[in-house]
Order: sequence, then C-alpha cells, then structure tokens
Amino acid sequence: MYKKLIYLNSFVLVLSLVGRAPAQEANVLLHSPDMSMLVIDGVVDDVWSVSTEQEITITIAGSEPSGAADCSGTWRALWDWEYLYVLVDVKDERLLHDSIYNRSWEDDSVEVYVDGDNSKRISVDENDHQYCFRWYTQVETPRAQHHGEPSLEGVEYAVDTTGNGYLFEIRLPWVSMMGEQPTAGQLIGIDVFINDDDDGGGRDTQISWHATDGTGWNTPSMWGTALLVADKRAVNPEPKVGAMHPETWANLSWMPGPTAVSHDVYFGDNFDDVDTGTGDTFRGNQTGTVFTVGVAGFPYPDGLLMDTTYYWR
Repeated sequence: MYKKLIYLNSFVLVLSLVGRAPAQEANVLLHSPDMSMLVIDGVVDDVWSVSTEQEITITIAGSEPSGAADCSGTWRALWDWEYLYVLVDVKDERLLHDSIYNRSWEDDSVEVYVDGDNSKRISVDENDHQYCFRWYTQVETPRAQHHGEPSLEGVEYAVDTTGNGYLFEIRLPWVSMMGEQPTAGQLIGIDVFINDDDDGGGRDTQISWHATDGTGWNTPSMWGTALLVADKRAVNPEPKVGAMHPETWANLSWMPGPTAVSHDVYFGDNFDDVDTGTGDTFRGNQTGTVFTVGVAGFPYPDGLLMDTTYYWR
C-alpha cells in the first residue's frame, strides 16, 4: 500500500534585484539554479542546461588556428552563494602536456579570469584573479595568481578528455575572489582563454572570449562583464518526484529561491487542477519552507489515501 507524491514546480514572490551597474552593461547572464544537483566530475549535468554557451574565438597571441578542430571552444557559468562554476569545452585535435608546472600556459590549457568587483581597471588590483587549468589525464594542482590574498582553498575541478578535445568543470569560491558572498544583481568581470600547443615546447596559439590582445591577461578592462541573476523558483523539493510514501500524512519541503520572501502551495490528487491552481488545490501562502498535509484531516477528512497519486507545487 502506498501513496505517490509528484512535485510539479514552484512559484515564489520575489524582491527587486539590486546591482552595481545597469543590467544592459552585462555581456552574459549567469543564473543560479539548484546547484545541489551539480557534481564536479567532468560530466555535463542537466543543471548546465540553464546556462548559455559563449564562444571563445579571438586570437590574441601566436598563430591563427588552422580551423575549429585545431583550437576553439565554448564556456558557460553558473553561481550560488558560495561558488562560481565554470564549464569550458575545448576542441583540440592534438593534446600535449610537456612543460614545467610554472609555465603551464605553454601546454594545452584553460585560463579563467575573474574581476570580483568589476572595477575594469587597466591594471590588476586585489579583486582580480587568474586560474590556469592544464589538460592532463589526471587532476593536478591548478596554477593561480591572485592580486589580493593568494589561495587555492575551495577550488575544485575535473577534467575529461573528449572525442575532439577536452572539457573542464571548475568550482571557484567567492571568498577567495571577493572576501564575501556575492549579491544577486551584482556585476563581475570575467574572461576565459584557451592555450594550444601543437608540437611540444612553447604555446602556438592563445584565443580568448572577450580580451582583444595578448595583454588581456593583465588588463581587467578588456575582460567581459557578467550579471549574477537570482532565479525565482524554489528548488530541492522533498519528497522527490514519484516518491512512494507509506504514511497518511507528509511534510512537503523545499529550498527557497534566492530572492523568495514567501511561497504559494498547491496540493491535490488531480494533475490539471494542481498544475493550473484551480479547484481547491491552493493551500495558502507562507514564508516557511515546510508544509504538512494529512494531519488532523487536512486537507482530506481521513488524511492521505492509500494507492493514490498526489501532486504538489
């Protein structure tokens, strides 16, 4: 005997967003979905589907790539209150790893640049950071250059060799880049470079997403701008979709969206009514993140019925 609970989706009331500059100044929007679903393992999880791919195509050092298969790539990013997450997918038909650690940019590698306060200076300051992740068949300590307090604490990445190149999935802690949590609506400076070594020894090509020449690694004013967008929807529902429940009552819980102040709760045994909020499925608005059904006959006189599927959002 069982009851099945199916979570549909969520609605929230939201506060206004504040930012340090108008949203139209941003080159890219970085979203903040349910990051509990993301594992740093070099696998492109479904959570990345809400991000947008940015092409890395500008040659800023060395020779022009012979084609997309020689050296090209895309990057995308997400964020939460603790970390900036970056995914870089590189096309490279020949992978090399033969330089000393302190010159890792001479090998096939990815560089991520972050300007925590988006100050866009012509020279680096304490909020500007560079991370270099070198392709290899195993994880090694990345090279980092911080212009404030240097730290690799909390940095995590995974690398995967793909059929046409390699992929990095990276997690960077805000505390080492800004000394504090970010703010929804905040602008940050960001850029991503790809280094390509075709024949051993030194780097043959360097391409960027936004910088326009080889001095971009040391010039935050050349980096692009990203807006940190707080998604509205609640996430991480419990019970999960399709959960089997043996009791005549259940606690429904969720994590609020970053800007949520209250939530409308809908519950019932008819999918269409719950989905559209019709019938008697609306159970109220509340600031808390737990809602109990089935206790003391609410919302049904005999509690939740066995062998019944219920829906909630």
